Amino acid sequence: MEVGPLEHEKRVKLLKALQVKGIDVKEQAFEEGRQYTRIYMDAECPASWDDVDSLIQTMERLYEKETFQILLKQIAEALQMDTQQEPVAFVMHEAPLAKAFQAFAEEHHIQTDHFLVHPSLPCFIEPEWTDFPMDYEMTERYWLGQPLIAWFSRRSTTVRLIVEVGPLPSEKRNAFLQRLEEQGIPVRALAYEEGRKYTRIYSRAVPVANLEDAAELRGAMEQLVRSHEFEMLRGQVQRAIEKLI
Repeated sequence: MEVGPLEHEKRVKLLKALQVKGIDVKEQAFEEGRQYTRIYMDAECPASWDDVDSLIQTMERLYEKETFQILLKQIAEALQMDTQQEPVAFVMHEAPLAKAFQAFAEEHHIQTDHFLVHPSLPCFIEPEWTDFPMDYEMTERYWLGQPLIAWFSRRSTTVRLIVEVGPLPSEKRNAFLQRLEEQGIPVRALAYEEGRKYTRIYSRAVPVANLEDAAELRGAMEQLVRSHEFEMLRGQVQRAIEKLI
C-alpha cells in the first residue's frame, strides 16, 4: 500500500495522521518533493501462476490477513481526523493496547530485546524461542529478529494472541515446520511451498467488554498466555527447536 502524490502540505498532514494512528512512516517521506511513500507490503506465492482460482485465493488471503485489516482500520481513522488541526505528537505507550502490553511485559520480566511495544500489534518472544541453531538466520528483517514471534491484536470485541513462523531459508524453514508437525502442531501443506515466508501456527482469542480499557486488555493478555493451549504450544515448540540441533 502506498501514499501517492498530493499537494505537499496536505500530504504531510495525511502522513502525520497516519503516524498518529500507529502506522510507521519514514522521516524522508515528509521532505519537499516526495511523491510516493510505501506504508505496507506483504507477499505470498500462489500455488500456480496459471490457475486463476489459485491467484484469487492468494489475493483473498493477503486481503483478509489480520495485519492488513488492522492497517485499513488505522487508515480509516486517520482520514476521519480533523485535517484543519495539526495532529498531536503520537505517544505510543498511551494507546490502550500498548499500555496494557507494557504492564504485561514488566510483570512477566520479559527482556527488553524480547518484546516490542506497539499501539496495535505489540509482540514478544519466549526465551526458548531464541535457541535455534546458529545457521537458522532470517532471510529478511522480521519483527524481533527471531524465526518465531507472538503478538497481540484487538479485533471486533476480542483480544487475539497469534504465533507465526517467519522468513527462513526454504530448507531450514521446512525442516522446522516438519518438527512442529511431529510435535502435533498442524501446519498447512501450502506452508511448505517454495517462496513462502510466513506461517501462522497458533491463534486464540478472548472476549473483552471494553477495548479501550487497558486493565481489561491486560487481563485478556494474561488469560491468553496462561491458557493450557498456549502452555502446550510452548512445550511443543521447544521440543521442535531442540530436534533441530
